[in-house]
Amino acid sequence: MPDAFRDFCERRTWWVLAAFSLVYILTTCVIASKRMLWNDELFTLYISRLGDLTDIFAALGTGADQNPPSFYWLTHGVLKWLGETQLTVRLLEVIGVLLMSLCLFRFVSRRLPALYGFAAMIFPLITIAYEYAYEARPYGLVLGFSSLALLCWQEATENSKRIWWLIGL
Repeated sequence: MPDAFRDFCERRTWWVLAAFSLVYILTTCVIASKRMLWNDELFTLYISRLGDLTDIFAALGTGADQNPPSFYWLTHGVLKWLGETQLTVRLLEVIGVLLMSLCLFRFVSRRLPALYGFAAMIFPLITIAYEYAYEARPYGLVLGFSSLALLCWQEATENSKRIWWLIGL
């Protein structure tokens, strides 16, 4: 049975990745939409509601919060585009943690069988890191972009078309 499962993972990698992504997005979006916003997330919401980047900089200049303005600007864009709900305030973090999982899969499966890549992809979701997937703070984005940087570094050192990976860094 373990050999059959390993072979299935190798042959159907894209299907398993697609199924994982779908289950992750559906589950995490349900959690993100049901949880009430708490103290720090309210800072994210209120600052992201401001009119433009100048207003965001002004609010952060008063010491309202210590996160980078780009986080609020991106969240502002999502709120403007999709409306203001508990899910949309947290949507970037949902995507960030998914990006982390997919990058970890790719990073590990470059050297080991796909089954190990799937284990690496799922592992953060059974740790406290998963809580950052549905919290309207920049931690999910940091996890996602850090994993992307790790993958870009690996690819830049091992890939003949390294210029694109270096640009990604």
